[in-house]
Amino acid sequence: MDLGGQFTQNDLGSFSFDSGSAVNIDGTLSGNVNLSGQTGNWFLFNGTLTNGILSGGGPTIVALTGGALNNYTLDSVIDLTNGFVTVTNGLTLNGVTLQVGSATDTSKTGQIYFSGTQTLSGTNGSISFGKASGSDWLNAQGPPRSQSATA
Repeated sequence: MDLGGQFTQNDLGSFSFDSGSAVNIDGTLSGNVNLSGQTGNWFLFNGTLTNGILSGGGPTIVALTGGALNNYTLDSVIDLTNGFVTVTNGLTLNGVTLQVGSATDTSKTGQIYFSGTQTLSGTNGSISFGKASGSDWLNAQGPPRSQSATA
């Protein structure tokens, strides 16, 4: 199932997928997303999660082909073990570790881009980089000579 255009989780109504189903977010999902009780494989497929919180004990959203997080809070993990996201207007990590690149497989790489002036915040959140030599990275994008990253 492809979820394109601009929508909220409420717009989707009641739905369920079997464990072999794929849900591709290739549009803009605004607001909170709770994946509790959901199944299937969820992919951020060049889509955007904006102005909300990802939560729930359901499946992990995999950012295999890339996507964007705009003013977003992660209370559940997005899988970046072999993909990338671009962050705009801040990212909050609450009690989650964002794994960028695989912790065990050197052939899987991940990237996280921070576009412009950003804030990375949260409670008990962290970013962990994988084992791919020189390929797992955080990139602060901005005008020349203005990039910086602080912790």
